[in-house]
Amino acid sequence: MATFVDVTGLHVFSNIFAFLFAWVIVYAILMYTRVVGSNTVIQIILSLLVALFVLLSTIATNIILTIAPWFAILFVFATLAAVAFGSFGASASTPTFQGLKAVTLVFFIVIMVLLALGQITSGAAPATTTTAPKTGIGLITDPRIFGIIILGLISVFTIALLTMKSP
Repeated sequence: MATFVDVTGLHVFSNIFAFLFAWVIVYAILMYTRVVGSNTVIQIILSLLVALFVLLSTIATNIILTIAPWFAILFVFATLAAVAFGSFGASASTPTFQGLKAVTLVFFIVIMVLLALGQITSGAAPATTTTAPKTGIGLITDPRIFGIIILGLISVFTIALLTMKSP
């Protein structure tokens, strides 16, 4: 699948994009969780070190380049969902919205881990000349199946929120 980066010739800078993506995501996670405290200098240095390790590892760079488009799509869906919930009167202080926010965060993390595992296993498998049917992680990370899973989960959450009683 040709991405925007491939079409525009920006694939030369793909390592820099992976470096920046890793730096920003690790910094955001450290800021949100406050694992290392509230000192922003330590958070920046740790995220920079992780991003440098990603830049030096071709496997990690390839994983990030595979995951980044999916991450962007999920981020757009999350933003649209937040706008839709806000139009129905839900705010960040609503208890139901807080629970849904935690479930959605876990859901995004699980999806990213599955995509990373799919990238690792596809890179580690020897190349064959015949096309075997996909199984396991390869089946889940197939774009068509993955899209069906996401649409199904969105419909489940939509039905659950629409049928919930107001407090």
